Amino acid sequence: GNIKANTDAINRHETVINNHATIINNHEQQLQSHEQTLVDHANVLENHENRIESLERGMTRNVEREIGKAGAANAALSALHYLGYNKDDKLTFSVGYGHYKGHSAVALGGFYAPNEHVMFSVGGTLGSEKMVNASVNFRLGKGSEYELNHKGKIKELETLVTKLVAEVEELKAGK
Repeated sequence: GNIKANTDAINRHETVINNHATIINNHEQQLQSHEQTLVDHANVLENHENRIESLERGMTRNVEREIGKAGAANAALSALHYLGYNKDDKLTFSVGYGHYKGHSAVALGGFYAPNEHVMFSVGGTLGSEKMVNASVNFRLGKGSEYELNHKGKIKELETLVTKLVAEVEELKAGK
């Protein structure tokens, strides 16, 4: 009877050992599956990180390009200047050029002054990137006598100079 009991015990232990071996084998397969999942996730993370870095570089380049274009357009518009009021030439034009961070722009502007106290202006850049400006300018106060009468004063002085030149020519001829 002892041999039979020992044989039965050995068989039971073999069954338990075989069951444990199956469980261990299943766990090893699960570990391999988990290891592959970790490798797959690491690859996905690396791919995402590379894509994020690429997007960041692209966005930085786009922002720098837009800043350069805007700066050049701004400089071109800033180069537009009014020549001053002239009652005989109330409309003036200006062309401006601007350059900033490798980008260039050209602007055209027009100025209209119906009188010495009011001026209208418009300006805009040419090319693919458009930027525009417009203004109405007012001069307040009584102004100076020179500004109000300088055309008349100049005319008086021109007449006087012409008269004096004629007198000098007469005196030279009389010698």
